[in-house]
Amino acid sequence: MPDNAGHTEALGETIADLVAWFDRYGLAGYDPYDVYDHPVMRLLRRTRGTRISGAWTTADRAVQRNPHGARRLLRQKPHENSKAVGLLLGAWTRLQTAGLRAWPEDGATLVDWLDQHRHTDYPGASWSYPFAFRSRINFPPGTPYSITTAICGEALLDYAIYRKDDLARGLAHEVGVFIADALPRYTTEHGVYLPYTPIDDFAVHNVSISLGALLARLARDFDAPAWAELAHEVLQFTLSEQRDDGAFEYWAAHQSTGRHVDNYHTGFVLRALLQYEDLGYAEASAPLERAWAHYAREFVLADGTVRTIEGQYLPVNIHACAESILCGATLADRFPDALDLAERAYRWTAENLRNDDGSFGYGIFGYGYQPMAYTRWGEAWMLRALAELTCASPANGR
Repeated sequence: MPDNAGHTEALGETIADLVAWFDRYGLAGYDPYDVYDHPVMRLLRRTRGTRISGAWTTADRAVQRNPHGARRLLRQKPHENSKAVGLLLGAWTRLQTAGLRAWPEDGATLVDWLDQHRHTDYPGASWSYPFAFRSRINFPPGTPYSITTAICGEALLDYAIYRKDDLARGLAHEVGVFIADALPRYTTEHGVYLPYTPIDDFAVHNVSISLGALLARLARDFDAPAWAELAHEVLQFTLSEQRDDGAFEYWAAHQSTGRHVDNYHTGFVLRALLQYEDLGYAEASAPLERAWAHYAREFVLADGTVRTIEGQYLPVNIHACAESILCGATLADRFPDALDLAERAYRWTAENLRNDDGSFGYGIFGYGYQPMAYTRWGEAWMLRALAELTCASPANGR
């Protein structure tokens, strides 16, 4: 039988150490993708596919293996990131609920930050990254990202309910306006999907269904039947693309270039399906059960080893570790094995990716362990996940 008291004490210490890390460094930090927007890296990227493409390969390898050194060389400055703020606000509310010290002392400062940094050139409220990001197209700095906005919207709504805060509630409502009015809607024979940003047509399941689940919640709280109808159509689209083994691909079938199922994007879908189910969308229940069975089988092994990509042991990414903890803790009341999965993933992550200063490293790769702490990608996600886990533990009434 596990020692729940010892586990709870260790978890509390891990949270306290990570909170202390944020005390030292604040919101500003590095991101795995920030350096690729540096003028030198943009120039080197152009050499790909040319006779001197080795220049890009060498530079990219240097960034991956020596991220601190590369950023010092390029004089890359740390920055504040909206997604990190949204995750920290979500963590703040849950840590307060559990009676633990959160960061910062006053969650209202995070709400104020989101209010001051929201976009004003699109309907509603939305948030972005401070650097350009290249996927199938280039997203310039300041492009509103749907998933970032969904994370911030959920955190604002939770905070508004906990604190009875009018500013947070108003911003959460404006997130609903952005989802319903600013984002294009792409209609298919199986439903509707919502894109990655207002400037693309990407059909990415974790993004679309996360927006839909939040919109369904906002529709209930703000009595907006049109939002509920859109949320239902979004749910139908993603459910139509569930694989026979219960998994969800990253890309929708009509945009896929090959099979890709990974840990953290699947976790988003699972948490969204649970929210739909909790709101009374009965058709989400059976797909949720199949998806959870696949996730628990593929992504967290019996000894707690976390896998990032289906069927692969490496790389192990801190984002995947955080999602395994967060997803298992979030689904703890739904599946009898979910809390145990979250606790196994936590113990393994703490043993293998935790740094001496209380932060968590980027991951484990073919060349070894990479201790770089990335504020948005790792630290904020881990604090959000650990906060959920402590609220789900038996010591806190669950």
